[in-house]
Amino acid sequence: MYRRHFFTTVGGVGLAASGCAANTSYSQDTPSLQSESSVQSNDGVVIHPWKSEVMSGFPPSPENLVTRENQEDSQEKLRWAMQHYRELFPTQRISRGDQPVFVLPRKHQDIVGLEFQDSKGEKTTIGEQVRALSMDAFIVVHQGKILCEEYFHGMRPETPHMLFSINKSFVSTAIATLLGDLLKPDQEIERYVPELKDTAYAGATIRQILDMESGVLYRYAGDEPEVAAHEKAISPVAEELEGPVGDYNFIPKLKAEEERPHGKGMRYKESDPAVLVWAAEKVTGQRFADILSERIWGPLGCEFDLDAVCDPLGHFTHHLACCLRDLARWGLMCLNKGQFNGNPILPADFFDDIQENASVDRLANSELTGDLFPPGTGYRSFFYHHRENGGAIAAAGAYGQFCYMNPSSDVVIAFFSSTEPWGAQLAAKVPFEKIFEKDCAQELERRHLCHEIAKHLE
Repeated sequence: MYRRHFFTTVGGVGLAASGCAANTSYSQDTPSLQSESSVQSNDGVVIHPWKSEVMSGFPPSPENLVTRENQEDSQEKLRWAMQHYRELFPTQRISRGDQPVFVLPRKHQDIVGLEFQDSKGEKTTIGEQVRALSMDAFIVVHQGKILCEEYFHGMRPETPHMLFSINKSFVSTAIATLLGDLLKPDQEIERYVPELKDTAYAGATIRQILDMESGVLYRYAGDEPEVAAHEKAISPVAEELEGPVGDYNFIPKLKAEEERPHGKGMRYKESDPAVLVWAAEKVTGQRFADILSERIWGPLGCEFDLDAVCDPLGHFTHHLACCLRDLARWGLMCLNKGQFNGNPILPADFFDDIQENASVDRLANSELTGDLFPPGTGYRSFFYHHRENGGAIAAAGAYGQFCYMNPSSDVVIAFFSSTEPWGAQLAAKVPFEKIFEKDCAQELERRHLCHEIAKHLE
């Protein structure tokens, strides 16, 4: 999800590859299985060559150095930062545990050469769109088998990449394991987090918060947007800045939005998932990093640990990084209504509810987000829903992070991207309207691309 705060409060080079195809061998069909090895074989993976001056040299020259403050100065610096976030921010390890790796079998199919018409009716191919959308990594899994897996811009299978707002969907899947047992959807948040009793969140139900329908003021624009204060509170140097330190101290200070009580319309915000994280920690007595590890990441048989940026109090925040195949494994679980490798990880009714109750009006009437996503997109439990395209659901993050799951086609498509940062464009005096217009067009193309692949694989 593109939101203004990533480009204003968190401190380009063309693609090197000329195409998405490469001379490489692919493994033959094999059944899904558990492997005692620590990682899955990379046979069949396409890794495109890439060289960059950013962060090269010992030490790097000042113009090539990437820091927390300058990571949005150029597309190339942003690209490096999103693959090295643990070097810029303190992170928590969300362990994959000691479960065997769940191996995704392969069945090569020429996905990248597939021709189709883009959203404007122009002839193109999957490979051309992958390059046009500045993707860093791209994978297609059909009927549980990898058809295509490619890496660009220095990415490799073991490289963690920032997820941005895909993290919200990760949070909601962890919360789903607690719903009906430890968390009641119709109960008010202060039942679980007494610290919110006399705050703007008082009276908001778990269900309303899951749908971004808390009546809490959280702005992404203006002179003093709440998101800027939030980023300061979770910054590694928060104690040196004016304001609260950490999520636990920031969230209770948010104010109610006048004329919009809880449950009366969606407003996108980072604080809603943060509140649910707090509630989960309260009812389980565990840090959220451990909840996510034990209830989601470990049971998926992931290859690599998940990185979570933490605030100065050591608390889980809204920035996560993972590897591509592990994102695909998570997507397969979502595709199969919480089932993975024959084991129930999430209750199926969580995904049934998304299919049945995702609201197009909820998203369309939301400020900023309503203008960003294509018409007909619904929203529920931090997931996007496409009723007219096989009931597909998707998780989306800033700068082109995406995980698409289409049950009609039995396909998962996941990719990481590093599009041109808003910070650099604003510094170059590009009008905000032009920047936002381009991002809306890219968001449309991402979904169109996924829908076209899904139709091809039906």
